[in-house]
Amino acid sequence: MKIHYALLVSMLSLMSLEGCIKEDRSSCPCRFLLDFSDVDTSVVWYADISMTSADGFDYSDELDASGFEGYMVTVPRTNLNVCAWAGAGYCLNKDMSVTIPYGEECPRLYLYVSDLNADCEMLEEKIVFRKNHCVLTIRLENWEGYPFGLTVRGKIDGYGRDLKPSVGRFACRVTPDSSGNCVVVLPRQLDSSLVLDVDDGTGSVRSFAIGEHITAGGYDWNAADLDDVTLVMDYSLTDMTIEIMEWDSEQIYDIVI
Repeated sequence: MKIHYALLVSMLSLMSLEGCIKEDRSSCPCRFLLDFSDVDTSVVWYADISMTSADGFDYSDELDASGFEGYMVTVPRTNLNVCAWAGAGYCLNKDMSVTIPYGEECPRLYLYVSDLNADCEMLEEKIVFRKNHCVLTIRLENWEGYPFGLTVRGKIDGYGRDLKPSVGRFACRVTPDSSGNCVVVLPRQLDSSLVLDVDDGTGSVRSFAIGEHITAGGYDWNAADLDDVTLVMDYSLTDMTIEIMEWDSEQIYDIVI
């Protein structure tokens, strides 16, 4: 009887010990699934991916829309900074910043950034690209093909590795089409310093602080997704209408210069 009791106690002890012993998986990597299911591939058809950590992990990749589904990366169990660029093209630098060459417009950028904790066996993150460019359309009225030049100037020349606007010289000359429309793509702005220079061909240049008028019209440069803007300018250069074109609605503001 004593032998049976001792055996039973030993078996119960082993069972209890077995329930307490767990596999130590702290040194195992994390499987990180990037979910692109909400990405509109008619707008974003490729992306540059970057993942870094403070302890030296550095990963980057380029993929087109065909590689979005089921995209998984093995990463260390640490805090990760994850960035993705779409539309950067040749403006994307080796350090994963974006530089707009002087004299050119901004690429049509869609950006994603997030800080994640990968201290787990499996991590899944939905990638949501944000529209980080503004398409500025200048519609000229009563111009009748008169030869003159328009230049848009600003103080933002791209984006840093952290996807924040970088300060630098920006200028892009735009030419009216046959209908008198000009289009230039702008990066996200930090202030209201955008200027439109108008050269009428006589050696005289008039400058308009369009950045101030755009801001006064209610435009939000801090919005997650930037709206597009249309300026309607009479060739008399006395009146300008700022028309803020949103994805779901339209707001029109009349401004007298």
